[in-house]
Amino acid sequence: MGKTELSLKLAEAFQGEIISADSRQFFMELNIGTAKPGLDELKRVPHHFVNSHSIADEYSAGKFEKEGLATIHEIASRGKLPIIVGGSGLYIDALIHGIDQPPSDPELRDSLNETLENHGLVQLQERLKSLDPEKYEAIDLNNPRRVLRAVEIAELEKRGITKPLKKPGRNFESIIIVLNRDRTELYERINTRVDQMIEKGLVEEVEELLPFRQKQAMQTVGYRELASYFDKQLSFEEAVNLIKQNTRRYAKRQITWFKRMKSAHWFHPAEQNKIIHFVKSSLEKRL
Repeated sequence: MGKTELSLKLAEAFQGEIISADSRQFFMELNIGTAKPGLDELKRVPHHFVNSHSIADEYSAGKFEKEGLATIHEIASRGKLPIIVGGSGLYIDALIHGIDQPPSDPELRDSLNETLENHGLVQLQERLKSLDPEKYEAIDLNNPRRVLRAVEIAELEKRGITKPLKKPGRNFESIIIVLNRDRTELYERINTRVDQMIEKGLVEEVEELLPFRQKQAMQTVGYRELASYFDKQLSFEEAVNLIKQNTRRYAKRQITWFKRMKSAHWFHPAEQNKIIHFVKSSLEKRL
């Protein structure tokens, strides 16, 4: 059992509705590679932010914060429990804590874009590693937009150019549950899951989406590597192995991110009854 089945059980136990905070499940065109809930699962419990946007749309954590908060309050107004589900740490943070307002410099960003265009992503990666090793370990180094933005922020902070954080307050409390497995078990599941996605038609799905390959959503693990396969930059075997490798790296970054949430409670996914009891007890204390 994973987070999808657990979220359904929690929603059924506590009259909840699910808000997806998986930054790729928003897009209706991305299906096999994003492990969305199936039709039967979507019918069991109301879901929000699953198939809610098109890959042609540009969507950000800032937009999700605004729309997600409105959805939380709407669900609560009907006496239901909002249950945020997903592994995109930035998007979860956006809802329960608010997004930092980091510094910005258009001229510096233009310069970094020139570096990216003329010298490639590796140079920006190395620059980030030098400026902010912790951030270097935490972000998706294959995502040019995020690497560039991280370098921009690090450069400005180095110059002493910062802005006070302006996180909006929240009028609700959160119970944060993180699911985690033994590393060997986790990696075995990742490898099996990737093989299953290939069997279900991920290659064909990516081929149909190649006209959108420049869109941010297509930088998703699984889609990015197979797009390189179609460009003849990778063999099929290399692409599949790289998907597994990058998925493992992503899982490691997720664990690093959630470890920073000091109020999080960690469980193994098999501890379903224990988790439900914990949530029940936590909700009763808040009444």
